[in-house]
Amino acid sequence: MKLPAGTANRFKDAMKEMVDDLRVAVPALFQSDDYREKRNAIDAEFEELQDQAFEGLRKKAEEHDVAILRTPMGFGLVPTSDGQVIVMHDDTLDRTTDCTGCVSAMTFDEVRACRLLDGDGNPTDQSPPDLLEVYAAVFGNSLVNIEMKVNGDSCATPETGAEPLVRKVLEQVIALNVAGRTLFSSFDEEVVELVKTIRSGFYSALVSDDPGEALIVRALELQQDAIHPNTSITEATVQAALEAGLQVNVFGANTAEEMQAQIDNGVTGIITDEPGILADLIATEP
Repeated sequence: MKLPAGTANRFKDAMKEMVDDLRVAVPALFQSDDYREKRNAIDAEFEELQDQAFEGLRKKAEEHDVAILRTPMGFGLVPTSDGQVIVMHDDTLDRTTDCTGCVSAMTFDEVRACRLLDGDGNPTDQSPPDLLEVYAAVFGNSLVNIEMKVNGDSCATPETGAEPLVRKVLEQVIALNVAGRTLFSSFDEEVVELVKTIRSGFYSALVSDDPGEALIVRALELQQDAIHPNTSITEATVQAALEAGLQVNVFGANTAEEMQAQIDNGVTGIITDEPGILADLIATEP
């Protein structure tokens, strides 16, 4: 855009005045009665459509002996048989919730009654999520890595071993129709072997803190699609796994330096607690 000589300063002042006016006018629009009425009407229409969709989903679920519970965070899928699954990092509730004891010793409803702790150890209003809530929170076709954990000796029960865990997780993922965006993984060899036995076409990975050549051999024996090693894996091992037909999705890289080192090693994926750092790093890649 070209301006006549001597008008640039006037134009700059006019633009500044317009921006100042907009800073007042735009927020006022969102506080007006007209805006509130229109928003309430849209919200009501959306809620009605959501209720209709939920009712249809509930009826379909009943045909397969599955109950759908609506929760404050979204929709929770709960099979009506015994032995549910909950999203939890530890065997016990002690570290991450205001409850204590083994997860395996409590019912699904009892675990859901617990409240997650914030970073300072204070209870929040959030309960431990189920799988449907996780998928509802991850938008689009983003991949979800489900690491299935078999309880340690102190919390192990016959109902929470490898086979019932795998069958319940696969059942829920299939019911949600999200298998195509799911990575199943575990440190437990029986778990990842069962995934391939029950659903050979599902993506499965063996997780390990000891990422040497033996991990590649064992993953191939278990007919896995990938290995999930920690950041101690070497470039040579990464390349050996790739040449063997395995993908390599490393976990534990939470700094830009660690992530860049793994990208340089040639890994196919990075599982991190800091996705924002990884996104920024990838954006700068040539």
